[in-house]
Amino acid sequence: MPVRLDIRHLQMLKVLKASSSMKEAAIKLNITPSALSHRLREAERRLSTTLLYRDQSRITLTLAAQRLISAADTILAELENAEKEAELGYRGFDQVVKIGSRANMARRWLPQLLIEFMASDPKTTVEIVTAAAADPLEWLHGEGINLAIVSGKKPSGNVIA
Repeated sequence: MPVRLDIRHLQMLKVLKASSSMKEAAIKLNITPSALSHRLREAERRLSTTLLYRDQSRITLTLAAQRLISAADTILAELENAEKEAELGYRGFDQVVKIGSRANMARRWLPQLLIEFMASDPKTTVEIVTAAAADPLEWLHGEGINLAIVSGKKPSGNVIA
């Protein structure tokens, strides 16, 4: 069965989840409320299901929409990573190392270490994943980063300290 939704539908659902009204979601998407309604109806038509309930003061996502949003989080993150990797490959980089760390933990020594590392391996680029700062180990286990810089006791599991 072919895919029936476009990326813009997945982005719309994510924004609707984070919004309290259609008007707020439309503003975040940089489209008119009418265009948002048309996009929502198009997605519902393509899927033959209701994605959103509306009343005068708020919007409520259906279970179908919530399931799609869960998938959209993964799909859009993977697409973003693939686009970044394609762009880096075009620029001549062979590999990306993604690092996550709690805020301010490595700010004094990491920059110099990165300069030395990148000089020794110019085909590798380093990306600091700021979203991983809240819980770098969770991001490491979820494969969102390649390296977590943390302090404290050695974590359990398949981690090299």
